[in-house]
Amino acid sequence: MAWFTKNECMSKQISSFWRGLAVLIWTGWVATAMPVCGEENLVRNGELAGGSSKGVPEWSFKTAHKETFKNGWKPNPGGMGGMVFITCMAADEKGGNEWWWQQVECESGREFLLTVEARSEGSEHKAEIGVELIGGEKNYEYKRIATVADTQANAPQKYSAPDWKEFSGKFMVPAGVTKVNVRLGLMSKDAAEAGYRNVRLEKR
Repeated sequence: MAWFTKNECMSKQISSFWRGLAVLIWTGWVATAMPVCGEENLVRNGELAGGSSKGVPEWSFKTAHKETFKNGWKPNPGGMGGMVFITCMAADEKGGNEWWWQQVECESGREFLLTVEARSEGSEHKAEIGVELIGGEKNYEYKRIATVADTQANAPQKYSAPDWKEFSGKFMVPAGVTKVNVRLGLMSKDAAEAGYRNVRLEKR
């Protein structure tokens, strides 16, 4: 049986204390350094992968000027996912309003966060991200989440977004609304383009 002096016992207690403190510090550092997983992305194929001349899986395109507006898909640099874009060569005087969209089921009374990377430039146009709230079989309300670019003649402040930038915004889903249409749009009277990628919709 081993016998220890008072000083030796004290030394061992101090050593154990510092070892325990080191473990706590290390555990806390690892927990802080590790990435925190966010909420589930409610948008299907938010990476816009698998696109072709026929469209993009899980996404639809709507246009009021089929002869002047075109939709498309391009691969992202590095081959990760893809991007959708809308181009307008020369619309008529009335202009047009076109958008990519996807319908997503949602929960009433909850707050949601929509995040999209986008870019847009051109003359006399507006590119924006929004959601259409749907209750039952009818459209309830359209909410603009973010304006990507606006160079319309009546714009209070004209600006374009030639480089990719992240846009985001929160919105509440009121009672009676069970679905939302995520919309990535372009309104234009002249040559313009809007591009979108990395779409996320999360519950808060």
